[in-house]
Amino acid sequence: MSPDFHPEDSKTERRLKSLIWLAFAVIGLAATLFGLLGLSNLYAYFQKARVVDTAINVVSPRKTETGRLIWLQDQPTPRVLEPFMRDQITNDYRRAFEELTYSFLTGDQKGLKTYYIDAALDDALLASSSPEKQTFIDWDHHLSLDFYSPDGSVLAFEDSYQYAQGSRDHQERPRIAQRIQDVVLKQDEGLWKIAQWRVKSDYEVSQPELLFPQLEETVRQMRGVNYIARSSPFNELWPNLSLTEINADFATLERLGFNTVRIFIPYPEPEGLDKLTNVLDIAELYNLKVIPTLLDTYTCYCLEDLPNIIAQFSKLYELLSHPAVVLIDLKNEADRDFETAGIEQVRGFLAYLISTLKRETGKPITVGLIEPDPVLSEQIDVISLHHYLSPEALTPRLEAAEVYNKPILLEEFGFHSWNLKLPDPHTEQEQAWYYQTMLKLSEAKQTGWLAWTLYDLQKGDMPGSRDVERHLGILKSDGQSKEVVKVLQGEKVLAPSLKDKVWKFRYLIALMGLTLLAATLFIYIFKPLKKLKKLLSQVTRKEPKG
Repeated sequence: MSPDFHPEDSKTERRLKSLIWLAFAVIGLAATLFGLLGLSNLYAYFQKARVVDTAINVVSPRKTETGRLIWLQDQPTPRVLEPFMRDQITNDYRRAFEELTYSFLTGDQKGLKTYYIDAALDDALLASSSPEKQTFIDWDHHLSLDFYSPDGSVLAFEDSYQYAQGSRDHQERPRIAQRIQDVVLKQDEGLWKIAQWRVKSDYEVSQPELLFPQLEETVRQMRGVNYIARSSPFNELWPNLSLTEINADFATLERLGFNTVRIFIPYPEPEGLDKLTNVLDIAELYNLKVIPTLLDTYTCYCLEDLPNIIAQFSKLYELLSHPAVVLIDLKNEADRDFETAGIEQVRGFLAYLISTLKRETGKPITVGLIEPDPVLSEQIDVISLHHYLSPEALTPRLEAAEVYNKPILLEEFGFHSWNLKLPDPHTEQEQAWYYQTMLKLSEAKQTGWLAWTLYDLQKGDMPGSRDVERHLGILKSDGQSKEVVKVLQGEKVLAPSLKDKVWKFRYLIALMGLTLLAATLFIYIFKPLKKLKKLLSQVTRKEPKG
């Protein structure tokens, strides 16, 4: 044993090493904790920034909106309200609501003191103090002046407006209501600030009691199509609308025996929508009833969109009262949005718009659905179903709709005739048989129907890039009739035979045959090549030296 070695030193060294490792572990743990804390703070910062950005995007555009605040006839007051002062009051009052909206969205209440004082400030702070951030949107203010002080420092008026309030997670049904309140403004620091407000009434917008005694028979007699223009399909329709094409296509609809056409109006308002009047006039010329579908392609159901949606609808109210319009479809396949937008959000959003449309147009309202929804079905006047599955699957859907004792419309159904659609090719005969079966079911249940669609489509982008959408017409893209036209004209067609069912797979069978042939040829050629390679290898192999 070396005279320099001491067991005590080894023990001390081990303890020192342990202390060093412990120190490293503590430092590492602390660094990890601080890192996680920093990341959480960073995440919270960006989340707050996102909420603030959302709030700014919601609030800022409202500063430029027109028609949302209207002054009614003034009551006699001690002083006449000057036009320039009315403009200033309008601007400050509008900004007060914008600040309230921002506070609801973000929880930031600092700006409320700019436009609220006294009791109104206490109310605004209390209303926006909920830990759960909410959406609050107001629109259509109607102000009636009651008092304007002789010194021009105090103003009182009645304000009737509509508002929507709901949670940001869309898990609860939003409250959309009409409110009437008395408001007192005071001049303070060069601004008109809300000093007092007293709610006189606050109630959810309800549906008007309108009766449509002939509606059931009208729907039962519907024989129509969903119209997609050949030259400008889907979203391209309105910007590129050709009245000449509309006239020719609607004439074709009448010639084929149709009496109803469904058209689509996207949101936001597309360019060219001013030609809607002409489209309705042409439909009336050819004895076609029209079902306009609004909010096409819209899937957000955001409360902050309601003011702009109402603004677009207000431009359509007079047009929708056109005698050719028999039914208004508010939204296409709304139940597809239940999962993404929140089922209660969708129901509350549409319930308000159903009531508004019915009140403003006096027309019956429907909503396109895949399956009857128990809430929406109670609020609409016609149950509209979309069905692209087998005819056998339609019966239980129709029976589920019959529970509501309302007219039922098979608003969409169709069957493609693309014989190159692998692995599911269809023929024109199959399409005709599908239509014949579906129309027989529709007749048995006394429902109207609208086919999808008039023409096959050669140009334009298809929804979801689904090329099968190009082959759903009852006419070919050049206008020639398919076999299904015979069914529409009352002729009977036979069910596809076994030979027909096998024959439609001829292209798949040919492809498989070519693949098998190629594989066989490859094997047939590859084996001799392999033998030749082996032979050459043996010939050229060098003999080992002795």
